[in-house]
Amino acid sequence: MRVNPVNQAFVRFMLVSAALVQAAIAFEPVPTITVLLYNYASLTPGTIDIIEHEVDSIFLSTGVGIDWIEVPALPLKANRNLAPAHSAGPSRIAIRLFSGFMTSRLKPRAQELGRALLAANDEFGVVADVFADLTKRFCVGRESSHGLVLGVVVAHELGHLLLGAGAHSPGGIMQAGWHPREIDKALQGHLLFTHSQCRQIREQVDARIVASQ
Repeated sequence: MRVNPVNQAFVRFMLVSAALVQAAIAFEPVPTITVLLYNYASLTPGTIDIIEHEVDSIFLSTGVGIDWIEVPALPLKANRNLAPAHSAGPSRIAIRLFSGFMTSRLKPRAQELGRALLAANDEFGVVADVFADLTKRFCVGRESSHGLVLGVVVAHELGHLLLGAGAHSPGGIMQAGWHPREIDKALQGHLLFTHSQCRQIREQVDARIVASQ
């Protein structure tokens, strides 16, 4: 069979173009948000590392990167000023890890493991709280998993801030009610954002970056 030189050149052009597009996508900068991590729960450095690694892994599927800044946080009795508004912003989100004493002051609802402070008037929410002690009930008999569970909760609360009101979904990491079976999925790396949520998160992060410029 004889190959037409024109067609052959066209095919070669299309292959090269596709390769260039793939290369451009591969080297496209990943949108990144900064997360200020306030360790009011006095978690160990090792646990903090596990939390950050788990959140990074979950957000990998969204196409968004996270730049972590660990902020020294004194216990509540020694530090009454919890508001990180001086350093948080559209692309700088504050996550506060609370101890049992601090959590009890907020009177969380049953099954509530964290709380995102959503902004009004279409502004960007920049603060979320995670109740570190309450997550331990999912770790009975597997205490070494506490950091991983905390990472999933942190990712969930970040999801609330980035997805806005009505972010709960029937399945995946943004479902409202968690039970031991959901934690089992999380520990296996199967509790993630949906495809539509991933798209929304990327769009939201892009908007936050623009607003911060």
